[in-house]
Amino acid sequence: MPADFNGIVLNTTTRPVNDFMAATNNSKPSRVLELIRPDATSTQEGRNKYKAYQQLGYDLTHFKV
Repeated sequence: MPADFNGIVLNTTTRPVNDFMAATNNSKPSRVLELIRPDATSTQEGRNKYKAYQQLGYDLTHFKV
């Protein structure tokens, strides 16, 4: 992502998007979307990412679909 990136990121990895932002000029997306599959492993990975974002001070919203 370029340093002036201001869009939406759809994170499909198991790691929080912050890991990638630091490697790409600390860009600041306006929104990060995380899709979590309904299996136990994905649910736990989602919880871990949620905690990481929470610790970084992000405003979090959860939508169960």
